[in-house]
Amino acid sequence: MKDNQRIDQSPAHVAIREVFVNLCVHPDYKAEGSLTVIFKNDTYIFSNPGTMLISQEQFFEGGESICRNPTIQKMFMMLDPAEKAGSGSAKIMNGWRKNNWKAPFICERTRPDKVEFWLSMQSFIQPEVLDELSRRFRLYAQKLSSQIQTVLALALTEEYVTNERLRFLP
Repeated sequence: MKDNQRIDQSPAHVAIREVFVNLCVHPDYKAEGSLTVIFKNDTYIFSNPGTMLISQEQFFEGGESICRNPTIQKMFMMLDPAEKAGSGSAKIMNGWRKNNWKAPFICERTRPDKVEFWLSMQSFIQPEVLDELSRRFRLYAQKLSSQIQTVLALALTEEYVTNERLRFLP
């Protein structure tokens, strides 16, 4: 609500709708697997079969769009939530950044090929995570650089850290 008016289009809603449209428009429907949306631990995981037709860097930079299913894309364009501009990543990142949530990231898996898009609704580094790092590292916690704190916080909250995940942090 804003000024006693309901707001239907928050940046987070726009981001989720954009990821959902991508989920439907870009999968390889001939590949093994199905479209899934899972919500667990305050995180949406959108998964579709196939591989990305552009690199993750191209996706996050925006401006590039290669559509595997143009007929489905056209259907969504007629309904208005889709376009061909390659601007979807900016909408997604903006929606998450405005809420100060962890940056969305993409995980590409093989055997079977699938693309997972992770949207966490958790603050990037929550106060309790910083408290836990201080408890575990005692005197050294205040001397840790912000990059090291970020890596340790990620390991603590997501249980492991990959180079791919670190590349797309905010």
